[in-house]
Amino acid sequence: MKKLNFKNLKLSQKLTFLAVGVLSIITVLVVFYIVDSSLSNSNKQNQILANGQSTSIIEKIDRNFYERFGDVQAFAYNRLAVEMATTDSVSENSQNFVNTMVSYYVLYDLMLITNKEGKVIAVNTVDKAGKKVNTKFLLGKDFSNFDWFRTCTSGNGPERGAWFSDFIQSKDVAQIYQSAGNGMAFAAAIKNSDGDVIGTWYNFANWGEVTQGIRKEAEVSIKQVAPASMVLLTSSSNKIIDSDDEKGFLVQSISAGDFEAGTAYDYLGKSISNADYVLGSATGKGAYIYKGKNWNVLTFIPVIKFDFSYLIDNLLGFIIAVLLVFTAVSLLFLVFANGISKNINVVKESVQSLAKGELVEIPENSNTDEIGEMTLAVQSLVKGLRETSTFAQEIGSGNLGVNFEPLSDRDELGKSLLDMRVSLQHVKEADQKRSWATEGLAKFGDILRTNNEGLDKLAENIIGGLVKYLGANQGGLFIVNDTNSNDVHLQLLACYAWNKKKYIDMRVEEGEGLVGQAWQENDMLYITDVPENFIKITSGLGDANPKCFLIVPLTVNDETFGVIEMASFNPFEDYKRDFAKKLAESIASTLSTAKINERTKILLEQSQQQQEEMRSQEEEMRQNIEEMKATQEEMGKKEKEVQRILQEAKIKEEQLLKEIAELKSKTQ
Repeated sequence: MKKLNFKNLKLSQKLTFLAVGVLSIITVLVVFYIVDSSLSNSNKQNQILANGQSTSIIEKIDRNFYERFGDVQAFAYNRLAVEMATTDSVSENSQNFVNTMVSYYVLYDLMLITNKEGKVIAVNTVDKAGKKVNTKFLLGKDFSNFDWFRTCTSGNGPERGAWFSDFIQSKDVAQIYQSAGNGMAFAAAIKNSDGDVIGTWYNFANWGEVTQGIRKEAEVSIKQVAPASMVLLTSSSNKIIDSDDEKGFLVQSISAGDFEAGTAYDYLGKSISNADYVLGSATGKGAYIYKGKNWNVLTFIPVIKFDFSYLIDNLLGFIIAVLLVFTAVSLLFLVFANGISKNINVVKESVQSLAKGELVEIPENSNTDEIGEMTLAVQSLVKGLRETSTFAQEIGSGNLGVNFEPLSDRDELGKSLLDMRVSLQHVKEADQKRSWATEGLAKFGDILRTNNEGLDKLAENIIGGLVKYLGANQGGLFIVNDTNSNDVHLQLLACYAWNKKKYIDMRVEEGEGLVGQAWQENDMLYITDVPENFIKITSGLGDANPKCFLIVPLTVNDETFGVIEMASFNPFEDYKRDFAKKLAESIASTLSTAKINERTKILLEQSQQQQEEMRSQEEEMRQNIEEMKATQEEMGKKEKEVQRILQEAKIKEEQLLKEIAELKSKTQ
């Protein structure tokens, strides 16, 4: 067998060896370009994911604290809170109210009320689960020197209506629950009807409920994509205030700027540096009227580094395809040298651009050989990456409705983005419902607070606004008429788009119909199986039967003040029914106050009328007294005149007697 001599090879063989060598080198370069580009793009995607996750977390936290910011103001505005602060005492109903709020709003560990001197007059005696807790040591405690009390009771009060703290570790909460006392406090002034501060309402939010849950849920979600990821929450001074290690709270510090500059941190026994992690950070700016505390969310995702397992998992199929194409090209190189060389150069340049992250347009190739197929594959890859990039950008900008199809059943990045969109959609829907309810409560809170035109006008505003806000078609508001204790009934006070013939005398007895049944049972009724011809909804399109009825009693402190009935073509979703039930208590409280105010107004008018009558009688008595005084003065003058005449007569009598005596003496 002859020894292989390169000089003795034919040109086609030399070209074949040359093609194989060159193509082998190109293969290696392409693989390394693709690996580097893939790693770079993956880490960039993780950077985008980390930033998006941090932004989502801090926005949820700020919106959550905005709701807590509104809660404390609503509690301070409550009639029972005003009553407790006014009387400086707590009734059984008032104590039950405080405990009910803790049980209903499970986010709070502590609720307390102080009088205007800063001393605690009421505090919850149960926890969020309804179990008794020892809070007696707080009764009578003086908070007058605390910042939240001074802020709420001085000047114009706290900015935007409520005071709120940074992350704190409350000694009182720690004593009650034998815990670290982690949380955040809120306070608002309690004012009387004249606007004078008569006390304060203080809430302490449980850290695990209001913040840790949001962070942990996000951390679990992102670990499904990158298991070694971490999410931390820091204060404005970069102190850790939420992580998996509570011992580091307010002790360890991590700065996003220092991390990016190369500073390494020790956390839970592992080193955190920018060589090993990408960082996504976001700073809270508050929500709506809640100003916020400029907290930071830091999301750490491990840097994806090159190893052979990554190469096999992500690029093995592509490498095999390239090798097959190169083998075919080598066999046909002598025949199609110029055309193949040109096509290879086009593909090489396109792949090099792709390796640099440039999604360039690849010229069309009409060939149906391996190079043409490779060109189509790269074109498909570029198109898919462009669609994936566009989809990620749309998701990042909040457009969750954009359409997207993964490149294949094995497109992990595409599947992860779709899973992330589903999660974000669920979160967005929940936030929208929560925001809808919060805005609704604020809207109707304004309606209830600005009740200056009487009970009838208030009822019209309530039912009209509620029907529109819930998307119903018609509704009516009934109020309990107890003017005559022997004839207590429901009276239709206001309606919206209602056929009044349904209630000819505009009254409903207890237990009569659905409205009377809801009043009697003191429970909300939701009817979806409405009988034919039960009631008609009239519009420009004619008459039609409603699909459902929602009947909500207006109850506060186990006393029903009225009933709201609404009919709709469309079902009332759960969150709308919950909103109506929650709003009903506020409406009941306002109606109760309005009825009391009207009765007070009537009593005041009667009192004023009695005062006018008394003034008239006083004037008449004054005139009589003046006439009597004038008569007495005249009688006094006459009496003096009579005394003068008598005195003169007496003098004359004495002179006459004297003269008679002298005459007698002379005669003798």
